[in-house]
Amino acid sequence: MNIVNRQDKDLFLVRRLNQASIAALLLITRLYAGAVTAHGKESLEEDSCVRRIGENMVHFSAYQPQHEPSAQYCSEIPKGGDTYLVVDLVDEALRGMPIGMRVVRGTSEPKTRP
Repeated sequence: MNIVNRQDKDLFLVRRLNQASIAALLLITRLYAGAVTAHGKESLEEDSCVRRIGENMVHFSAYQPQHEPSAQYCSEIPKGGDTYLVVDLVDEALRGMPIGMRVVRGTSEPKTRP
């Protein structure tokens, strides 16, 4: 009778472990999906912040949380101040390569041609 109780306890523990594993997997999936959609609901192919370098994609965005906490900018940054520049090398092939980035200070005046 002691063996049966032990087997029941083991079976109970296995079931609880399975339930906990499933709950953890669902939580991780939910958090990952939230992180993916935090950028926006558009696909990378439709995202105006994505730049193509040959066959590879790079996602560029800038943030100024002191002005607009949830706004991201892709090319022109509207205000001066602390700015966080984020360059996401979307394709694995680029992640092992050295990259460079140039930041150019612009003006709000329109460009004129001579």
